[in-house]
Amino acid sequence: MVGTRTCDRLLAHAAAANAKVVLVGDERQLPSIEAGGALAGLAGRLGAIELSEVHRQQQVWDREALDELRHGDVSRWVEAYERHGRLVASGDPDEQLRVLVEDWYVAAQRTGWIRR
Repeated sequence: MVGTRTCDRLLAHAAAANAKVVLVGDERQLPSIEAGGALAGLAGRLGAIELSEVHRQQQVWDREALDELRHGDVSRWVEAYERHGRLVASGDPDEQLRVLVEDWYVAAQRTGWIRR
């Protein structure tokens, strides 16, 4: 998400310190806040190692839906997540916040992050 100018300054400092910089990201996800494109440009010129297998999502449908999202098909991602009960709509922001906090609290108790 770092802008090209900021990345340039970082790389200049790293070169002066004889340090190695490893850039990690996905140009198809969140864009940089400033002028961007450095990651895609460097990867195109220098090559890049790409992850080709999803490990975080355990369900096949989830991996397929995220692949659709990465390729710009938001509607298929939404359909899959709605079908599997992963999206919850709320018209009232206060109610949404209350439900989110309650769900977090239950999950935190279940996983042992917090105790009663």
